[in-house]
Amino acid sequence: MLVLRNEGATVCVLNEADLLAMRRGPLATPDGKLMFALSPDLAWTAAAFKEAETDGGLTTQKICSILATSIAKASP
Repeated sequence: MLVLRNEGATVCVLNEADLLAMRRGPLATPDGKLMFALSPDLAWTAAAFKEAETDGGLTTQKICSILATSIAKASP
């Protein structure tokens, strides 16, 4: 992964290995300030995020747990 920052934007360039890694779980930039994730069911994931927000707020741990559950739901 390449991360380029300038005044107006941050650009992240992913390679094929990064994309494959996202099928197993979230991928973060080296500084941990930006995370990428795949979800096979965006509606379920959005609802889970909304529920977590109203139930004490979203933490990085909760976000990662929801994303892991989303990925696991898609596995046969």
